Amino acid sequence: MSTFVRWRGTVAVVCAVVCSSLPQAQAQEPDLTLVHPNSLGFAHIRLVDIWKNESSANLRMFFEKAGPQALAALDQQFVLKPSTAQAVTIVVLPPSGPNESEPQFLGIMHFSQPFDPSAVVQELMPKAVKKQAGGKAFFASEQSTSALYFPNKQTLVFSTTAVLESYLTWAPKTEGGLAPALKLAAQSKAAVLAAVNVAALPIPPGIEQQIPPDFRPLLKTRLAVLTMDLGNTTTVTVKAMYDDADASTAAETALKQAAQMGRAALAMPKAQAEKLLYGKAPKNGARDLGDLPEAIGAVGALGAIALADDILAHLPIQREDSALVARIAMPAWVAQFVVPSPLTIGLLLPAVQKVREAAARTQAMNNLKQIGLAMHIYHDTYGNLPAAIVDKNGKKLLSWRVAILPFIEQDALYRQFKLDEPWDSEHNLKLSKMMPKVFADPRFQAPPNMTYYKVFTGKDTPFPESGKGSQLRNITDGTWVTIMAVAGGDPVIWTKPEDIPFDPKKPLPDLPQPFQQLLALFCDGSVRVLSPEFLKSGQLKKAITSNGGEVVNLD
Repeated sequence: MSTFVRWRGTVAVVCAVVCSSLPQAQAQEPDLTLVHPNSLGFAHIRLVDIWKNESSANLRMFFEKAGPQALAALDQQFVLKPSTAQAVTIVVLPPSGPNESEPQFLGIMHFSQPFDPSAVVQELMPKAVKKQAGGKAFFASEQSTSALYFPNKQTLVFSTTAVLESYLTWAPKTEGGLAPALKLAAQSKAAVLAAVNVAALPIPPGIEQQIPPDFRPLLKTRLAVLTMDLGNTTTVTVKAMYDDADASTAAETALKQAAQMGRAALAMPKAQAEKLLYGKAPKNGARDLGDLPEAIGAVGALGAIALADDILAHLPIQREDSALVARIAMPAWVAQFVVPSPLTIGLLLPAVQKVREAAARTQAMNNLKQIGLAMHIYHDTYGNLPAAIVDKNGKKLLSWRVAILPFIEQDALYRQFKLDEPWDSEHNLKLSKMMPKVFADPRFQAPPNMTYYKVFTGKDTPFPESGKGSQLRNITDGTWVTIMAVAGGDPVIWTKPEDIPFDPKKPLPDLPQPFQQLLALFCDGSVRVLSPEFLKSGQLKKAITSNGGEVVNLD
């Protein structure tokens, strides 16, 4: 299990097990000033309020039944004492670079009692290095991408190293964006408050033309805020803010039209559910017992559809100046499930992180497969594997990554390069800022315009230091055991003809960094995760050469 999953799991326990011995007099709020107003959004959850609420009574009783001794032991066994957890805030940050499209996430936890930051680092990230960003010190794991920052001894900020570095060096605005929502969060008694800086969302160009004109006023939303207030009833309030009253009026009309369209769209699933329930009913006798789950599901679906139709038919929308406000009083049975959910969400964090890591690894493997396919098409076209683009004297000018651009659907970008100029010429250097996404490894963010995807260059490799790349038929060791490219080691500028020089007599660089594993693309187009045993056994050097005659064991 990675360090990142380990400390996220610890945070999850803290979120989920806030016991009833919480100090009653504590009024200190999590430091909402840590949320940049120009972030994309945030969700602020007051764990204490949720834990004390009547809707959490059953969950609270579950832990209290363990007894005071068990609850005290829980606090004593962890550096971050579960009973002192006050609030958690999840912040959504904009994509970190021009070639990035995915938002970034940052977590903030606040505690009612001080803790020892050095002890937290030792517990959660025993192998960590101290770094600086924006004049602030933080701790980055040497074994994973996780990082911790302590603005004070009661607050913990966690994310990946790249995101935390970007966050700490980011100059936040003081007004606009999320500023109104942050002010509301500081003043509100809501147990949960979430906000989205809609105006700052990276909406793709031309998206407005794809939306029916009647619904386009909804794109004018500047800020959306959701609050959940706990009391005798649980009230959820959604507020959408606009530039002026005219914009909010147009949005209200668009919402009502969307609600009517939504009600119409429910007709099809309703008919399908009715067919499952009524259409299979026998005229005589009873249905087969094996049909019971389907019939129960159909009844549940009809109930959910009726509830959705009722909500859409009676949207509780009001206009308040230049904002639209909807207030919904949740039934008690709904509150029993919804209100404790921020606590139980914490239990899912390790599993969610594992899924994210697996998805990123799959995407990285797909990137390498696309690169391998492009190299094979290049080979079929020119009779050899791609190599660095050189001048008439054999001096390297541009990387093989530029050479394969036409074969990864980037022909337009390829045509912009001056192939008789080096990568850092005034003209070509500008194009380095346009790195295709296939060269960006999603597992760990490299500096702008840099990639971890490289080949080995040197004698007996598929990519000699000079001249053309090898012909596949000359790879006598077998294409299935000869490495074509890897993802790892120090990143390089993608247009620069820089890779991994190979000398069998010299040690290899630390290639598993920064991913703690090495992905390798083989000359047959397959991609594998090379095991630690394979890397330690000396097999890697055998797999780098293309005609050394060695036996390579990939198992």
